[in-house]
Amino acid sequence: MARVYNKPPRYLGHAFLGELEDQGGWDAVAEGKSFSFSRGYMSQGLSRLRQDVMALQRMRADGRPPVELLRYVLDQMGYRKWLCEEDDSTEPDDQRADNLDALLMAAARWTDVEQFLNFALACASSAGTEKDAKGRVQISTVHKAKGLEWPIVAVAGITKDKLPHRRGDAEEERRILYVAITRARDRLLLSCYDVPSPFWFEVGGTLPASLSERADAEAWALEYGDEAYDA
Repeated sequence: MARVYNKPPRYLGHAFLGELEDQGGWDAVAEGKSFSFSRGYMSQGLSRLRQDVMALQRMRADGRPPVELLRYVLDQMGYRKWLCEEDDSTEPDDQRADNLDALLMAAARWTDVEQFLNFALACASSAGTEKDAKGRVQISTVHKAKGLEWPIVAVAGITKDKLPHRRGDAEEERRILYVAITRARDRLLLSCYDVPSPFWFEVGGTLPASLSERADAEAWALEYGDEAYDA
């Protein structure tokens, strides 16, 4: 509780903690004891925190899946809004939002809250130990990759109706692909599945003989060695 009570901020600072400790601390909170604080906002902040915790406990007791509890924390408790507006984070706002969405997707795969929390803890521990490790994969959209560069870039899905999109403008989609392939500094890999798009052939792709024989052909790829494809 001590790690999360002020996230998002409830304006409960050191004075609140001092008065709380004098009255039994977080153990007393867990036991449901009453408190008397010198400032009204302290009582209000603690009351809101208790209400949120009790709501989550009821949801878990009712057998609600982890993803619903997580949505309550992100949206009802305001965690998403606070995190995406936090000034001292080193992550861009859209990246933080994407990370939260990815967490929701992960939570949707679990039916037991405890198992999901163990999974999340294992992921956090792994991320902490590998924080400075090299060789990790970063997934990005083309738009978010503008202005960035990596030694190795893989562009997936140069497929009919995907790139270019069936509803998109061909020239604009071609510029998008150009942005994607010029993110590679040393090595570029392009992949396609199902029916290739016209762009696939523009960058030197060919139609494997196996595709003419199989409608459900597996994906295939192009690889450029020392230099990325220069449009």
